[in-house]
Amino acid sequence: MKSLWSIFDRTLNIVVAVILAVLTLTTFVQVLLRYVFGGALDWSVEIGRYLFLWFCFLGFSITLRRGGHVSVRFIVDLFPLWVQRMLLIISDICIFIFLGFIIVEGGFLTHIIRNNISPVMQIPMCYVYIVIPISGILLIIYLLRTISRSWRSGHLIGGKEDTDA
Repeated sequence: MKSLWSIFDRTLNIVVAVILAVLTLTTFVQVLLRYVFGGALDWSVEIGRYLFLWFCFLGFSITLRRGGHVSVRFIVDLFPLWVQRMLLIISDICIFIFLGFIIVEGGFLTHIIRNNISPVMQIPMCYVYIVIPISGILLIIYLLRTISRSWRSGHLIGGKEDTDA
């Protein structure tokens, strides 16, 4: 199971890295063409916007896996361990509810705009917005993984990736 997670994690990392590389390359070419040669690619701004959206939404999942999201723990750390665990459970429940909302509404949005076409590249906009429910599903997967590790180890992880578990 550990190797399956490793493949899953590595694949997501590669996808995000490729998106970032293509985003960087198209932006560089656009700037070069516009300011050095006085021309421009019509599609580069649009593809940059869409790739940035995909980069951010998929990057949320990687950040959750690594425990990189901002959390304010100085007040929570004042409480006894059992209260900290209860607050973490409440926090996780709220995150699940929010991610469920993101998945449902993102799927609804993707369905509504399935016939809309992007202005320049002429691609269906549902390909752009499908990342919203995909990201929500990935976030739930990583949140469940983190909760499972936390309960198995008996330690409060609070979103941090525990590589020893």
